[in-house]
Amino acid sequence: MAKASRIEPKPTRAVRRAVVALSDRRRSDGSWAGNCRARLLESCLALLLLRDLGDGSAAVRELDRYCRASLLSLSTRRGSWRVDEAFTARLAESVLGGSALPAARDAALCAALDADRHASRRRTRLMLDTLLALAGHDAAPDVPHAGAGQGRDGGHHRWAELIAAAIRLWRTPAPDSPDLRLLAGAQGPDGGWEHHILATLVILLVLARTGLAPGVLARGRRFVLSRVGPDGGLPFITDEDTWVTALASLVLAEAGVSPKVLRPSADHLLGQQMYDGGWAYSPGVTQADADDTSVAVSFLARLGSPGALRAARAGVGYLLALQNPDGGFPTFTRGAPSEAEITAKCVHALLSSPGGVDERHEAARRAWRWLVDAQRPDGGFAPEWCSSPRFAVMHVIRAHHADRTSPGPRVCHAGETVDRCVRFLTTDATGAMGVTTGEGNATDATLETGTTGGPRPASGDAHPLATAYTVTALAQSPHPPPAPLRDGVRRLLADDPDAPCEPDSLGPRPFVYDVPILRPIYRLAALSHASRHRPPTDRSRTASASQRQGRR
Repeated sequence: MAKASRIEPKPTRAVRRAVVALSDRRRSDGSWAGNCRARLLESCLALLLLRDLGDGSAAVRELDRYCRASLLSLSTRRGSWRVDEAFTARLAESVLGGSALPAARDAALCAALDADRHASRRRTRLMLDTLLALAGHDAAPDVPHAGAGQGRDGGHHRWAELIAAAIRLWRTPAPDSPDLRLLAGAQGPDGGWEHHILATLVILLVLARTGLAPGVLARGRRFVLSRVGPDGGLPFITDEDTWVTALASLVLAEAGVSPKVLRPSADHLLGQQMYDGGWAYSPGVTQADADDTSVAVSFLARLGSPGALRAARAGVGYLLALQNPDGGFPTFTRGAPSEAEITAKCVHALLSSPGGVDERHEAARRAWRWLVDAQRPDGGFAPEWCSSPRFAVMHVIRAHHADRTSPGPRVCHAGETVDRCVRFLTTDATGAMGVTTGEGNATDATLETGTTGGPRPASGDAHPLATAYTVTALAQSPHPPPAPLRDGVRRLLADDPDAPCEPDSLGPRPFVYDVPILRPIYRLAALSHASRHRPPTDRSRTASASQRQGRR
């Protein structure tokens, strides 16, 4: 019998070029730079802070120009606005003066915020309320004030706790406040907090308005001035260097790059591992998370050197301690809501890591059961850290693929879960097959229609990141429809990975931010998996169908 042919067109040559291009971006210490583009939200807050402090430096003029140009671009653009864009326009209007938000969109913003049902909604509303109040806007009619006790909803990430402490201090300023002691003690050597520019700006604005801790404020001011970029703006966070290094290393390893070539990157990650066995998103961040840790574990386990395997086992220990009683995994702290994207990444890491049949498999089995129960009727999952609904689906299929290809007992049963994932990725609202953009499935509401929608595709075509997620998922699924896979590969081969595109990373939800290097990384991942995909034979299709029928 002739061997099954690979998909056409063959992306092998494009994979080689993409591997070289990504490898060339690696720095001498083995890491990649995970820089973020500037964002209007942080830039307006920085401008507000420096004005409060009477700063007359050139940085203030640069910030003012950046904010005005960004607001003009946003307010004159045709089409719908995301919720985060509408809120940022409202904030910028207060800082810069003028009116950027038409009354209809203003009302739609209120309705969209009221409709939010995410677990973090109270914390988000409290932050939005405070930002508008700090900017001098009367927030009461539009962003209702949260209750006084809502600043203490624990179980979340470090920077959210710092913002909550700053908000409590803003409401009840006192020189002996425990929140002030917390904030002063948590300030980093560079003058910021957790490499998180948004949290840093909220804290500094509160300190400036209350007149508390002038030394802390002065160090923070120097940090803010040092982060103004060449375009005159500030990003959401300083960088995601550890996260991007782990992700790029894993993608290159899965693309066939040798362990010897990737050893410097592994050594860099070993140096970033924290005392609890986990990894944070950037050097200097004090809290590890399941997102970075799961990807680092998957890469280091694949590398296979003794040091890498020891670090991977420690990372597995961190993940096992984080798993929730319901079987799912949160991002930061045990007891916080479990998340589909993070749970799927943890399953992949647990099944990829070294060792025999042990507690890893039971943890992965419990996590997979949680994913089966969390799947929506349309086959998708609730997005968390990415606005594209395809991102979580991709990771669920990757988890299932790791189970099918790793030694040990199978833990990811219920093959119909993956079948529904594939249908979700390849069927649009009319029932047609193909690589769809994912619009109509994401979480960030648009303000013209009030319906949900993912990132706006460039030029009316499929979004390049959504296409990459879809191709990666289909290439690792047991029986993908060949036409959508071919279509997705063709789109990616025609794509310029260095061209700007609508970002889809979320932080904090529902605000979108842009890490440009993610586009070439996910494009390489998709093309490399597609280049190795071989359609199953009729015999394997029949056997798989029989197994699924037997499980039913």
